Amino acid sequence: GISNNTHLFYGAEGYSDSIHSTNLGDHTRGRVAAYAALDTRALKRLSFNIGAREEVYRSVQGQFSPSVSAGFWLNSHLKLRGNVSHAFRVPSLTDLYYHDPTSEGSPNLRPERAWDMEGGLDWNGPRHLHGDLTVFDLSEKDVIDYMRDSPTSVWRATNIDQLAFLGVES
Repeated sequence: GISNNTHLFYGAEGYSDSIHSTNLGDHTRGRVAAYAALDTRALKRLSFNIGAREEVYRSVQGQFSPSVSAGFWLNSHLKLRGNVSHAFRVPSLTDLYYHDPTSEGSPNLRPERAWDMEGGLDWNGPRHLHGDLTVFDLSEKDVIDYMRDSPTSVWRATNIDQLAFLGVES
């Protein structure tokens, strides 16, 4: 760690996916990623984390995914917290190439992307009682799901242009 209250986490990774199938065909792709996060605690009340990840795929352009989160103990029972983060998911080889009599992949799928914002309040009471309240706003783009045009057509992997969710969870 950088100090007793501050820690830096970092790393890199590489992956290769391949499939050799009479049904799916022969496909290979690779990816590399690097990430870092700085986590700090202060005054026994405040926590703060900032992070970033860069992913690069051979067949898909790179994607930068930042995140930031914070928490603050208002007193010994109540914690206020919030975060903003970006997510990214490349289509699986099944999403791209699978086919059978009832479903079919789509080789031109775009990666899923999402932004999530949330804030909340946690309560820690006596005798292990606890509760939480969270407000969230999730905006997703190019979500991959299987859809069909009619009850007799096959299910096809499809990008859904945009989904938005605004809600409360407790």
